[in-house]
Amino acid sequence: MLAGRCADGMRCRLEIWGSGAVRWAAWVGCLLGCSLTVLAGCTDTRGAERVTTTRQAFAESGGLVAFEAEHFNAKTAMGDHDWTLFANSAASGGQTLLASPNNGTEYLRLYAARSPRLDFEVHFTLAGTYYVWVRGSGASSGDDSCHVGLDGAELGTGTNLAGFTTSLSWVGHLDGGERASLAVASAGLHVVNVWMREDGLEVDKLVLTTDPAY
Repeated sequence: MLAGRCADGMRCRLEIWGSGAVRWAAWVGCLLGCSLTVLAGCTDTRGAERVTTTRQAFAESGGLVAFEAEHFNAKTAMGDHDWTLFANSAASGGQTLLASPNNGTEYLRLYAARSPRLDFEVHFTLAGTYYVWVRGSGASSGDDSCHVGLDGAELGTGTNLAGFTTSLSWVGHLDGGERASLAVASAGLHVVNVWMREDGLEVDKLVLTTDPAY
């Protein structure tokens, strides 16, 4: 990665990926067409682009909360991957979010720092264990998994939620068969996270419930 300061004084960087693709990434709004003075000794890091919305937090009530994937409070693209809106007539809201492009990329570990993420703000009235259901689909066995977490943290109980089929369906178990869950330590505002594990996955909706038999 080459980094420096543009003519407008804003910091920016030129990133060259292993695939040979060259792309600009910018901090604090670098202007198009500016010149770059190269600085030596820069660290090679993947670029992140965060998009936020003004949606209010979702409200848990009676141990249950549900939300559409496209109603995220924020999403973060990493490298050349992002969660993009995808029209799907079978989705509950007519749209899903697709982990794209679908070029065989996967993040099996250390995904919180490397994988594109969706953030959903939830106001919990009850602390405790919340079991997670995700409605989604994948075109193949290489597109059928994601990770879920809380407040930006990777959790063993949310790593590798897998088993989505080619049609939209509900999945609530990890690849090893364990129930997917999030431990909410306190009532109040928390952020539920969804990370791409394999690109090509579509996510339609999420449900969190304190009822393990839901």
